[in-house]
Amino acid sequence: MKRKKLQRFADRRHLTDDELVLTFDAEAGSPASVIRFLELVEFETDVPRGRLRRGDRFAVELAPKRGWEYDDGVALLPEILQREFGGEASDYDLVLHPTLGDLLDRLPF
Repeated sequence: MKRKKLQRFADRRHLTDDELVLTFDAEAGSPASVIRFLELVEFETDVPRGRLRRGDRFAVELAPKRGWEYDDGVALLPEILQREFGGEASDYDLVLHPTLGDLLDRLPF
């Protein structure tokens, strides 16, 4: 399952943490907050953070393979992020904030 999911990202260049901070350019977040956010996304989705991009959609690029929805950490991501960064549950709604960039820009840093 993990290998099939990672195939979606195979053509992407792996970005360094410094490049990721510039690419994600969170509106209010510090570089350390951006990297922590990406570390949590990496852990829950099994996608290396260097391959993640602002436009990655939770329902498409980061979505679990069909049949593996309950074995994929993306469903836990809102709860994990809320525990880490605080705020309201709606701050982490993956439907209201469909891309990584959308979600990161709305985090209550």
